[in-house]
Amino acid sequence: AYWPQLGVMADLMAAGMARALARARGEEPGADSLEGSEAEEIQAPPSADEVRAAQHTIARWGRRKLSRKKLAERVGTLDASVGTRAAALQASRGISRATVQPLLVVPNVLPAAVAEAALTVLRAVPEATWQVATASTDIGEHAEGSGTAAHRFAGCARDDAAALEPIFAALEGLIAQPVVLQCGRYERGDFIEPHDDMAFVQANGVEHSRDIAIVLHLTPDWCLDDGGTFVDHAGKVARSPVFNSLVAFRVPRLHEVAPVIGRAARFSIYGWFLAPGKLYELSCVDGQKQKGKRKRTA
Repeated sequence: AYWPQLGVMADLMAAGMARALARARGEEPGADSLEGSEAEEIQAPPSADEVRAAQHTIARWGRRKLSRKKLAERVGTLDASVGTRAAALQASRGISRATVQPLLVVPNVLPAAVAEAALTVLRAVPEATWQVATASTDIGEHAEGSGTAAHRFAGCARDDAAALEPIFAALEGLIAQPVVLQCGRYERGDFIEPHDDMAFVQANGVEHSRDIAIVLHLTPDWCLDDGGTFVDHAGKVARSPVFNSLVAFRVPRLHEVAPVIGRAARFSIYGWFLAPGKLYELSCVDGQKQKGKRKRTA
């Protein structure tokens, strides 16, 4: 079966129809808000003492020599686990269904205390630091493949979450390739429509292509009914963003983030390992042939 349960399909179809209607009215899809008692049920930001304790936990973990080694052992050989670039391109073009590689999913990738501390730090990031991204705000990146899929979510740059640097550094060390990492926050109504992540990025003055995508999910007690599922169109499965799990795949891979339905925010650290040069041709995934534009995440 394509979906793990029939309710997921119904929710995604309804969400897709809602997005289409919103666009027809000239609105940003999913732009609903919380009012009254629903807003009051959202968890309050952590206290200053809680944030300091979380920062200490992460820093202490980062100072341990074995921390990165244990993380690398937990993940395994990332480059080999996500399959070859040639197979990903063939699957993306529909050349061979047999070339679709399974997602790499690593549960409990960080020590539980460190993952919980990371969540505390993200929840404490000032609201002004989170930058809301939409297709209209990202228009300047479209020529390089960025931001062309309809989307809405908030991002936080790596430099603006300095307390998480030991985690960023540990993830960065999984492969000897340049990497771009940042934090993401999806609130009620936030989403990304189907995209394949193909894009070109400048790194140290050299043009690179996104090669391997990684997402570290950092929201506990999430279930399919909350929305925000990682919908893997290539593998024909919808996955809940399980707390402290790492998901990785070779680019390109068609996927989306379904609209968040629940009241809690969906936090993550995500990004891409890069490979030098233009490894693929940018092309739309929705049948609209537009040179230099295609759908993928912001």
